[in-house]
Amino acid sequence: MNATRDGAAFRVGLIQMRSGRLPAANVEAAVKLIDAAKRDGAEYVQTPEMTNIMEVKRDSLFAAITQEEQDASLAAFRDVARRHAIWVHIGSLAVKVSYRESRSYQAGDLAMVANLPWGRLGLTICYDLRFPALYRALAESGSSFLAIPSAFTRQTGEAHWHILNRARAIENGCYVLAAAQGGLHENGRETFGHSLVIDPWGRIIAEGDAEPGVVMAEIDPAAAGRARARVPSLQHGRRFEVIEPMAEPARLHLV
Repeated sequence: MNATRDGAAFRVGLIQMRSGRLPAANVEAAVKLIDAAKRDGAEYVQTPEMTNIMEVKRDSLFAAITQEEQDASLAAFRDVARRHAIWVHIGSLAVKVSYRESRSYQAGDLAMVANLPWGRLGLTICYDLRFPALYRALAESGSSFLAIPSAFTRQTGEAHWHILNRARAIENGCYVLAAAQGGLHENGRETFGHSLVIDPWGRIIAEGDAEPGVVMAEIDPAAAGRARARVPSLQHGRRFEVIEPMAEPARLHLV
């Protein structure tokens, strides 16, 4: 599984889910879909954001999850990856950590990558999709694939999901691999679904609907190089100085 295969084609499987409030049931559903992806030839499998639980009530959430080292979800996914000898990318898991009483999240300032046998994968999640500079940094670091596991709401998904994912692929000459949550969840939230595989030219080559399932696609890593050769914007990137306006508009004097 660790052998270098730069340039070799491979199959990806995106796991689309409708996670509920019970981690054990969610993990069981995810493992069955990973099994199905493996049977269809997947070598890299991605699950969506909040794979193991979708719960908006904070007290209920913390009652249902545990510390990372005791988390049965993580153990189950490690086991299925070993059993199938595939790369399993879990979009996100809720595990118990220390948290601030302010109940706030802190934005990160580091771009993360992972080296796969077929090339470099840029790691992002959901709301990151709205920050193009992050994806440019990942592409400039050598990423040919961009992972965007998500749980977009139906309303924002209908308006922005396809446009933003295609834009990130086109801007950077990268594949986008975006597993998603979809449908009406137990907690009352409705997510958009439509897991996407987009090629470096911005074409959607595989897409889900709103139902749980597996979205499969064949990936040609060389396509990233071809797209970047046609539109070499990564080579032409530049920073612009913003000129502040004058305090008063210039006046035209006629003589």
